[in-house]
This record gives sequence, C-alpha cells and structure tokens, in this order.
Amino acid sequence: MSKGPESTEPTPAQRLLPLITGHWAAAATYCMAELGLADRIAAGEGRTSRIAEAESLHEPSLFRLLRSLAGFGVVEETAPREFALTPVGELLRSDHPNSMRASMLFQGSPTHWASWGSLIHSVRTGGSAFEHVHGKPFFEYCKDDLDAAARFNNAMSSGTGAPSQAVADAYDFSSVRKLVDVGGGHGVLLTTILARFPGLQGVLTDLPEVVSGAELEESMRARVEIISGDFFAEVPASDAYIMKNIIHDWNDERSVAILKSVHRAAEPGAVVLIVEAIVPDGNEPSFAKTLDLEMLQATNGGVQRTEKEFTQLFEPSGFKINRVIPTHSLASIIEAVAV
Repeated sequence: MSKGPESTEPTPAQRLLPLITGHWAAAATYCMAELGLADRIAAGEGRTSRIAEAESLHEPSLFRLLRSLAGFGVVEETAPREFALTPVGELLRSDHPNSMRASMLFQGSPTHWASWGSLIHSVRTGGSAFEHVHGKPFFEYCKDDLDAAARFNNAMSSGTGAPSQAVADAYDFSSVRKLVDVGGGHGVLLTTILARFPGLQGVLTDLPEVVSGAELEESMRARVEIISGDFFAEVPASDAYIMKNIIHDWNDERSVAILKSVHRAAEPGAVVLIVEAIVPDGNEPSFAKTLDLEMLQATNGGVQRTEKEFTQLFEPSGFKINRVIPTHSLASIIEAVAV
C-alpha cells in the first residue's frame, strides 16, 4: 500500500515557535534600521567588509546578522558575504517614499522595548506598562526625553504615505471647505488629501513641539495654516475635521473630551472623520487586535475599538456616526456628523 503525501500543515509546535522567538526577528531588524544598513546597501556597499569598515562594526557578527535577515526576506546574499535589499528591505531605507525605518527605530528603541517587556504588568493591573517601567505616562515622558519624542513623532509620519493615500482615495472631500487635521503631527495625511483635492484648504493643529517639525512643500504653504494647541482645550472652527490614530490613545472619558472639544468649535452639520483600525469580531487574525496591545502597554486607557464601541463612544459627544468606510489600508474611516 502506497504512502500518501505528507501533510504540509504546520504542527502546533511549528506555529508556536515563531511566537516564542518573534523578538529575535524584531531585534535583528532594529539593528539593521539603527545602523542604517539599508542605506549602505542601497548605495552599492553590499559587501560586509565595506559596511563594517565604514560603520566600525565587527564584520563576522555583521555577516551573521545579515545572513539571519536574509532568512526573514529582508535582504538576500547575492555573492559570498555580499547582500542586496529585497522589496521588504527597501522599506528600511531612510529615503524610500514609503519608508518604515522610523517606525522600526521607535518600536525597537530601548525605551519602548523595555515597556513591551513588562506587558504582564498591564494584564495584571490594567495600568500602563510604560509608566510602570519609566515612572511617567508616555506623553509626559516624551516632553523630557527629546530623543524618545523625536522617534515617536518621526514614526507617526513614517510609512504614512500609502495609508494617507488610501484615505484620500476612499473619501470624497470635494464638498469640504476647510479640513482641520487634529493631532496631525507633521502633516503627511493632510497634505496628501490636499494634493488630491486642489480646492481644499487645510489646518494642521498639534502641540507646539510637534508642529514645529512640519516641513511643508512650497505648493502647500499657501493652503495649510499651522496652529499649535491642545486638542483637549480648543481646536479651530471648521466644517470638517479628521483625526488619524488619535482617539485610540485615550480612554473613553478622555476620548469623549476630545470629541466634545471638536464639537464646540464645529460649524453646524460639520463632519468629523476618525481614521483607525477597527477591531473585528470573531477569531480571525487582525492587526487591530495586536495594535490594541500596544495601546494597553504604552498608554493609560488607550484602546482599539470595535464598531459598536465607537458608536457608544460618539453618543455623548454631540456627533452621530453616519457610516464606516473601508480603505485599501489597515484603517477604516468613521464618518460622524455634528448634531
């Protein structure tokens, strides 16, 4: 009797092992990002001996790092001890239009790495692992640690080109007069939308130390007004507002306070657009479910919400959800109207 084909389905142990060792891959990728190896390789310096000499690295150890990253599909060895970038590795270049290097520099930094290592504190107490480790809430910590603040702000701007374009593609802003990007960071989302809709004016508002890093192209300077401020206290008046990955940083009480602040400034019938990854029901894998753990450990009450939870959140805010619009990114657009 002939033996049938062996199953290619991973065993439970094979499924578990990548979860046990996942931090190995993250640490290796962080090394590549921190050392700027993708930029070196992209410039034609793919030989480990040349990279090691230029960056004062231990060549045998550098080779072992890149050999491991080749197994993860980040680079490929094209000749003995010589490497080239894969499409994945290209995204670690600092000059790539959709570069994710800054995201890796934030996520892999010793400060952020340490708080993830204490996730169990959040699970036991519901409190912030970041504050438990560092003695201050995340945003307070960033006020005193300029490197941490820069890594966070750069990460929020990094890799947002494609998701921002997804928002511009999914929503028709042609009827909007002035779009206020609340907590808009360096303005990537806002300027992407304005580039798609030439009749639209924009306002970028965030904390002074954040908007000071906004570098607008010449074509946008006449169309974007930059106003520093605290969105809990006051936002500019307008007929439309957008917030990308802002509400998920805060608990329900603080989130409602932000929405009420917007409502106080909003013109009658104004629209507010929340751009976030929505947690789906059921057991299917979802980036939103993992991102929710980032909110759990890093913030004091921040959370990724389900569509039902967003509906409940909006009820006391003065806005009513009109619809949820999917995009060709991980995030959806929740459209609500002032009532």
